Order: sequence, then structure tokens, then C-alpha cells
Amino acid sequence: MQFIKTVFTLFIFGAALAFPALAQETEDLDAKERFEFEQKVREFILANPEVIAEAIRILNERADAASKESTKLALLKNRELLINDPLSIVLGNPEGDVTLVEFYDYRCPYCRDSHEKILRLLASDPGVRLVLKQFPVKDRPGETPVSLISARLAKVAHEQGVFEAFHNAMFEAQPPLTRDRVFQIATRAGVSMDKILDQMSNPLITKHLRETMILANAIGATGTPTFVMGEFVIPGAVDYEIFLQLVEYTRSQKVD
Repeated sequence: MQFIKTVFTLFIFGAALAFPALAQETEDLDAKERFEFEQKVREFILANPEVIAEAIRILNERADAASKESTKLALLKNRELLINDPLSIVLGNPEGDVTLVEFYDYRCPYCRDSHEKILRLLASDPGVRLVLKQFPVKDRPGETPVSLISARLAKVAHEQGVFEAFHNAMFEAQPPLTRDRVFQIATRAGVSMDKILDQMSNPLITKHLRETMILANAIGATGTPTFVMGEFVIPGAVDYEIFLQLVEYTRSQKVD
């Protein structure tokens, strides 16, 4: 009986979306008429179960359209923070005509897999501008926050002018990363360890990492890597050829 009630609700809701006039008519029924109508609908559902699939399809299509529109609006609203945030780290051509934004975590294997492809893209296309967003989401309660430590060290490395060396070395290192290994990598990359803990705990770094988390949530980024280019939000690892196609399309649309 509960299944029938659930199916009935889906059918009515789907029908209301597809046929607004029907929804208004059912609202105008009195209690007795509505009961009789619902009984007929139940009988119809039992005799024609294929209509449920159609109702669910309609709901899914509406949900997909709403999700796409929501993402589009979020990208427009947060455009400046995504591509022109002065605290974000930029690689490639700072004046490039196409901007690729990456939300990443140094402990993410898919980010490591994407790193070589991104370097290849930057080398092959001098018009690409890469905006990096530290997004340390791999830490778990009760464990050393290696992702967060790495993100903070990346910001310090940038301030010290050795970010690119640190960034590449982190992705070239074999997992697993530990706190000690991250500091060793930073030292070899040229990061000065003098007062490093004070520099890592800079309130501006804390604020920027928190703002990045909020930005990621606003555009629907829940994991790493997440890429943004033009009108697209792309979760997960991306093939090099797909990067090329995205750049070509975005450039043709004359949007960042």
C-alpha cells in the first residue's frame, strides 16, 4: 500500500509539472470528488505501470534543467572570485584569453593524474591562464590534517616566490603524503623554514581557504579535482584531449 501511495504521489506530481491545468483542476475538487479521482488514478496506475517511468523521466528532466540553470547563475555571480581573485595563485599566461580554474587537494590521486595533463596544456597553448584554488577536502577527523597543512604551505611557498617548484614536487612525490614528507618536499623546493609555522597560520591564509570552501560550495564543487572553464563545471579527472576541446570551445565563445 505504501508503494502505491508513493507511486501515486510521483504520478500526480509529474502530471502537475507536465500539465499545469490538470493540477489546477484537482485543486478545485471537493473532498469526495478528490477521493474518487484518486481512486481512478490508482486503478489507472495499476493497469498502466509504464506511466510511472514517464512521470519520473519528466521529473528528472526538470531537475537536470534546474541544476544546469542554477550552476550557470552561480558561475555568473561568482565570476570575479573564480578568475580574478587577487589571492589566488595563477600559472601559465597571466594575460591569457582562456582561464582554467582548478580546485585541488595535494592528496587527491585524480589531481595528481591531472597535473601532467595541465602542464602539457599550458606548454602547448600560451593563451591558457590557470587559476589554482587550494581545496583541502581529504583530511578526516582524528588524523593529521595533511591536506590542510599542504594547502597552507602552498600559500607560503607562493609568498616566498617558490610556489611552482613546490607545487610540481608535491604532485611528483609518491603517496602517501605525511606531515614530515610535506615539510621535506617544501624544504627541497626552496621554502624557507624560518618561522614557517607562524607564516602558515597567517589569518589571511585561513580567511582565503575558508572563502575558497564557500566558493566551491556555491558552484557545486564537492570533491577534487573540480575544473571550471567558461560555462562549464567539470568534476573529476579530465583527459588532455577534453581540455583541448574545452579551450577551443571557450575561446570561440569569447568567454573566460
